[in-house]
Order: sequence, then C-alpha cells, then structure tokens
Amino acid sequence: TAPSPLRPAARAYAYRGLPASRFALPWRAAIEGGLPDRYATEILGPFKEALAQQIGRALQFFYSTGAFNRVDRIVLAGGAAGIRGIDELVAERLDTTTLVADPFTHLSLSSKVGPAALHRDAPAMMTAVGLALRGFD
Repeated sequence: TAPSPLRPAARAYAYRGLPASRFALPWRAAIEGGLPDRYATEILGPFKEALAQQIGRALQFFYSTGAFNRVDRIVLAGGAAGIRGIDELVAERLDTTTLVADPFTHLSLSSKVGPAALHRDAPAMMTAVGLALRGFD
C-alpha cells in the first residue's frame, strides 16, 4: 500500500484549526475532486505561495554562488508540479517563464495508456522516465 499523500495535508489542516477528519478520503477520491470545500483557499493556496517563495530563495542562492544573475525558464517536476495553476503562480511571483515538465512529450505511447491520466501524473514521473531511458540511444 502506498503511503497516503494526505497525511501532511491533514497536519496542515489541523494547524489551521480545521478538523483533520475531513481528509479521511482515499487518495484517488482526493485527486479526482473529493477534497473539502475550503481546501483550495485555506490549504492549497498557502502551500503554493510557500512553494513559489522557496523556489525564489533557491534561485537567489544560485545567483549568489555563480556567474549567473537570471534564468530563462523554470521547469517544475515532481508531484507538486501537478497542482493546477502552480506554474502560473510561480511565473507571476518570480517573473520568469515557468513550465510543468512532461517526460512523455516526445515518446510514443501504447494504446492501452490513458493520455489524460498520464498527462495528469507526468510531472511526478520525471525520475522514473529518466532512469528508464538511461542507456538508450
């Protein structure tokens, strides 16, 4: 059984004084829109802002340690990159073109693969796809 991605969210909800029991959902139900009504504004919004702030801090550190003072674009990968609107928020806050990574863009897919589900989960699969392609020409 995969660990529940909702445990950190439940802690965040409890931190804001809201009942953590609202997160007693199966993972798939949460992904497909089964989250509590105020989740987007009270939990996801602050999380997205904090993520953009951390990316900004990482860029400042990068600029301070090298010969570069700007980046042309930011590519978001990993599970959090799949959050709807995260790329627009990061682009706006950091004034930098921001994309969500999709490692399947130039790969052919089996007809058995659902393109919508694959596109939704693609940012979280960057490492797996990279390792799978390692050594291929």
